[in-house]
Amino acid sequence: MNVLWSKHPATVGEVADALKSPPLAYSTVLTTLRILENKGYVRHTKDGRAFVYEPLVDRQQARTAPRRA
Repeated sequence: MNVLWSKHPATVGEVADALKSPPLAYSTVLTTLRILENKGYVRHTKDGRAFVYEPLVDRQQARTAPRRA
């Protein structure tokens, strides 16, 4: 979420590149973003072949109350 809050919107590849230590597989980042989307924290739009993710909650909202989809 920190990457999306600082770089939003961002593609899966951009998020993966920002998380270099330790390096994560593209599929791992994609799975995590899909889970966050299912929980209502992010959404995606399609830009050509890429999915572009953006946060739906800010940092304060994420700290205070859990979202239910």
